[in-house]
Amino acid sequence: MGSGLRLCAHLTAAALLEAGRAVALARLDGRAAPARLTSPADLRPLWTPVPSEPADPSRAAGLARDAARALAAVESGEPRALLLTHVHEPRLPLPGSLTLRVHYPHHPVPPDGPDTWVLPPSPNRTSCAGC
Repeated sequence: MGSGLRLCAHLTAAALLEAGRAVALARLDGRAAPARLTSPADLRPLWTPVPSEPADPSRAAGLARDAARALAAVESGEPRALLLTHVHEPRLPLPGSLTLRVHYPHHPVPPDGPDTWVLPPSPNRTSCAGC
């Protein structure tokens, strides 16, 4: 995950934790169980380099569904999945999921569906205004 996506993940998770919401982090490669985040210290793994593994969207979607069920047990309201990824990765097959993508330098792409936003690789206030 690039630094722009890591920053988005960090800020989103930190805001949700501050608001008292339940948060879990699932990797798109589907190699590990989702991690429940309960404090700002739990955000450190977002910044830890990990070996690049190919995405496994169907496994990741299953893990995200499991995490959503676990979060629903401790949270009022319907949990939402937010996919943070690059434009070449497929959407998660999860109803109601949101997608935030980043494109490669000088190769902008439009959003590919509802509840999808695309940022440039070096986002700024203007490019983030619609998110």
